[in-house]
Amino acid sequence: MSLGAMALLTGIGSAAMADPPPTAIPTTTTGPTPVPTVPTPPPTTPAPPTPTPTPSGQGPSTPSNFRVTGVTPTSITLSWTASTPGSSPVAAYDVNYTQVFNDIYYHHPAGNVTSVTITSNIRPATQYRFWILARDTENRTSISPAPIDVITPASTTGDTTPPSAPANLRITAATPTGPTLAWDPATDDVAVTGYNVYFFDGWFTSTLVGTTTGTSLTAPQPTSGTGLRSYYVRAKDAAGNLSIASNQVTPPVTTTPPPPARTCQVTYKTTAEWRGGFVAEVTIANKATTPVNGWSLTVALPGDQQVTSSWNASFTQAGATVTLTDARWNARIPASGSVTVGILGRWTTSNAAPTTFALNGTPLRLTRRARPARPDPPAARSTTHPSPPAARLTTHPSPPAARSTTHPSPPAAQAAVLHLLGPRIEFEGCDEVRPVLDGLAGCSATPRSCWSPWPA
Repeated sequence: MSLGAMALLTGIGSAAMADPPPTAIPTTTTGPTPVPTVPTPPPTTPAPPTPTPTPSGQGPSTPSNFRVTGVTPTSITLSWTASTPGSSPVAAYDVNYTQVFNDIYYHHPAGNVTSVTITSNIRPATQYRFWILARDTENRTSISPAPIDVITPASTTGDTTPPSAPANLRITAATPTGPTLAWDPATDDVAVTGYNVYFFDGWFTSTLVGTTTGTSLTAPQPTSGTGLRSYYVRAKDAAGNLSIASNQVTPPVTTTPPPPARTCQVTYKTTAEWRGGFVAEVTIANKATTPVNGWSLTVALPGDQQVTSSWNASFTQAGATVTLTDARWNARIPASGSVTVGILGRWTTSNAAPTTFALNGTPLRLTRRARPARPDPPAARSTTHPSPPAARLTTHPSPPAARSTTHPSPPAAQAAVLHLLGPRIEFEGCDEVRPVLDGLAGCSATPRSCWSPWPA
């Protein structure tokens, strides 16, 4: 190596070993930091929640020996024998209750116990009805035993035992002012002092329409905004205790001419389906000129569906037959009106849509859209269509409006109107023209237009 090269390497090494020059520290200035403007995205409509299917497996058994073990004017104690676990351990019990002749229901979570005292919304001399369900750790529920009715005493001292319920309430005569009611006498540990007769509007209002010390009364007949009406009787004693209500009776139809026969239709629509579960809507449409006052719809399920809950109606299921009963507030279906009920259920092998329905015992017609006969296939229609664009440009120099005169008119039976706009066809009367446009591509309902596969 030459002396010059060695000197050059020595200089580079010395420079590398020298202290580096000080790094300049950038100065900062105070002030607001600019924030980039982010455009606010337009609001979007959230997707409807997907129902959570009931887990498979066996739920708990029905709680047994469901009973009342204590009652005061403001509390009711219930007891039961624990359920047997199914596929999972029992986690808790749900107590549901309502004031009889009312439409408000209450829920009381009881935990994993076999006795509970209810105090919320409990009042003196009031009748309540209770149900109980067992629930396991996977949220499976049992079947409820038969509900129990209990009435609270009027006070905590003195006579706290209510009379027995009057039995066999019946209508013995119809008078211009109202029905004559009769019943079997009640009993009491001291003495029955009289009876209260109530008129019930079928919703949540009970009206005291008469009192008597005997076992018969001609009761007035108030009007009912719901179209429903019934009577019931309670016995009372000197301490102010009331009995559980008797059975209900409905007065006979008045002598006014019956309304014309009603015409109703039903529509069944599956709105969501997944393996083992489904959601459906059932719509009852009243096509008559008179309202329907009170309704009960039976549905014959053709598959192995099991309904687990409903909204806008209560439900019961016996085998493949589901009965949907009005929710009181929607008991009246006005003329040309409708009511829609939702159901949630599960299935194993088939979720076929039902076709057999009956409203108040009368079979209903299932609404279906008849599909019109299909016209000639598009290939046959295309033989009468104008020539391809190249030929048409030489023989038809007129604007597109003139071309529409050579297009075959819609069939006389079709009520739709077609507008030929180049390669696009706009139409009115979607249901009637749909079969004609089966061969077209790019159809949409809004706006009602299709892109034609034929040359423009």
